[in-house]
Amino acid sequence: MILTIKRTQNRLISESEYKTGYKKPPLNTQFKKGVSGNPAGRPKGDKNSMSILKDILEKDIDVRKNGEPSRVKTLTAIWMQLVNSALKGNLKAVGMVLSQVSILDMKEEEREKVVSALTKDDEFIINNFFKRKKEMTNEQK
Repeated sequence: MILTIKRTQNRLISESEYKTGYKKPPLNTQFKKGVSGNPAGRPKGDKNSMSILKDILEKDIDVRKNGEPSRVKTLTAIWMQLVNSALKGNLKAVGMVLSQVSILDMKEEEREKVVSALTKDDEFIINNFFKRKKEMTNEQK
């Protein structure tokens, strides 16, 4: 009596003829044709980590600017905190702000707004940094 038939190299073989072994699992444990291994799948509308983070960063939150309450996006508030921390002398925050400035490649006028809040020594260091960065990008072209 033939219980299961398997097609192998364009010929049908019965379960009794089929030999299990290396890379040949038993027929009853193999995936069935036309049947999904995950029939429920990912639920529609289920969010991944990136969309959850995007939603959080786009939410408005209440903050105080110059003693006045105002509403800003979460991402804006994070940047405000980072820049304020950098201005207070936190070297890690300074490094993070400067690395992001170089990545975003701010326009010259925007860069001057950031630099104007710094001391002359800081301004000298930052200007040299951008000068070297520009020279490196010109060399790579």
